[in-house]
Amino acid sequence: MNHTVHHTIIGDSLIRRLTPKEISCPNRVITIQSFPGKTLRFVRSELQKNHLSHLFFPVDIVTYILGTNDLFRTSPFTAFNQAKELIRITHNQYPGVQIQIFTVPAHLDTLISTNTNHLQKTNSEI
Repeated sequence: MNHTVHHTIIGDSLIRRLTPKEISCPNRVITIQSFPGKTLRFVRSELQKNHLSHLFFPVDIVTYILGTNDLFRTSPFTAFNQAKELIRITHNQYPGVQIQIFTVPAHLDTLISTNTNHLQKTNSEI
């Protein structure tokens, strides 16, 4: 018997055009939640208030994709600590969920290209 895997992907505007159909595969239900303009701090706060519970029932895997909002508003060390705190809170609230963190994706945005060193340092910290 095949088990259906429920996978939630959470990120900022970098994933707003990503659709479950583009990354679907057999026996996998994918939910994508984009928070344009928001940071890990926002996601953590919403998680603590149980405002994201609809994304976790049922769920087997949650993937957090760090975005440029974290890159430009915090230091690499702060982004790393916020990611750790998000993992801790997720694990405490949903102990059976597998947690994945993806570092800030590089893309051809003029804001990013001028901050390549900061992007690389942030990703190396995480």
